Amino acid sequence: GPNVNADDNDTHNKQKRRQSHHNPNHEESIHMPPSLTLSKIRSLKKQALVGCVEAGCEISTVALACVYFERLCLDCRVDKSNRRLSMGACLLLAYKFNEPNVKLVNEIDDENDDEEQAASKDSKGKKKRRGIMSTFRMSKKSETIFAAVLGWLATEWSLGPKELFAAEFGVFVALEFKLHA
Repeated sequence: GPNVNADDNDTHNKQKRRQSHHNPNHEESIHMPPSLTLSKIRSLKKQALVGCVEAGCEISTVALACVYFERLCLDCRVDKSNRRLSMGACLLLAYKFNEPNVKLVNEIDDENDDEEQAASKDSKGKKKRRGIMSTFRMSKKSETIFAAVLGWLATEWSLGPKELFAAEFGVFVALEFKLHA
């Protein structure tokens, strides 16, 4: 009857709205995978906020992670199956970038201590090279919070550190190394 067609049409319209959102400032539409609904995104953000605040994170860190996550969503890099891993990697990046007591330290990676030895040649006659190694240094408090976030991601979303750290660089690349909101 007529109700079936109206229901079908309503379902079709909901799917179309979910798949593309028209932005009046741009000619093109934003496409999202149908499996990634707004309710799933909102639920994920809420869970992340609650878990990270309980762990002791700054609210601004979670907000920044949400911005990263939304950028990934708008690039069609997130779907239902990888949403938690994507958000988890965003949380790690935001934590390292935004939390107080976490700083980037650049060190000269050098096997020899004095300059004369550093400029010496290796066994093949080639000049030894010096490199700069960047690492994150955290205070004890920050290490505890970071461990709590990793623990929460493991228990609530079943994401292990190995899986998260592997995804983290891919997310960093997908964000084009731009971590400012």
